[in-house]
Amino acid sequence: MGDYRKLHAWQLARDLVVASHPLIKRLPVVERYALADQWRRATYGVVLNIAEGASRHGAREFRRYLDIARGSLHEIETILELVLALGYFTQADLQPVADARAKCARTVYGLLRRMSTSRQSRSGIHEHDDEQHDMRRSGNPSVLAEHRRQISGDSLAFAHFVSSTSRTLRARAAGVNGFWRKFRPGSSIP
Repeated sequence: MGDYRKLHAWQLARDLVVASHPLIKRLPVVERYALADQWRRATYGVVLNIAEGASRHGAREFRRYLDIARGSLHEIETILELVLALGYFTQADLQPVADARAKCARTVYGLLRRMSTSRQSRSGIHEHDDEQHDMRRSGNPSVLAEHRRQISGDSLAFAHFVSSTSRTLRARAAGVNGFWRKFRPGSSIP
């Protein structure tokens, strides 16, 4: 995909690690191997998954790693709520980390959304000219009729595909069942 260091999401995730580090060190000793370790792994998980996903081949794998990073961002949000509820930090202490997490989360969500939109456009599912889209939204009757005709044509093509596929599968199943019938117990082998 390219150099992950140029991704704004990666840069914000790195900032999140840096902002979290001093607070993680301030957690009580009893939390060192529980909450502190989890917080550290979650922040590292965001930045590392973005980097690893960007180095993979193909957008589908990158989206998968971005999804994992998004899960880690939710985990960090929960950790921030926990340390506040447990009284380890005040809201003012956590605000820089919460802001960094929110900014990073918005960027990762936006990147996921943009990748999903471009995938749909490439597959032809939602491909349309912006001008035509605006005309459909305006309520122009002739444009709306043309749009409905296109949709119904797509629906019919899809229905035909499903119908022919199910016929093919039924025919293959019948052939397989006929083949195995020859070898039932008690039947003579040809």
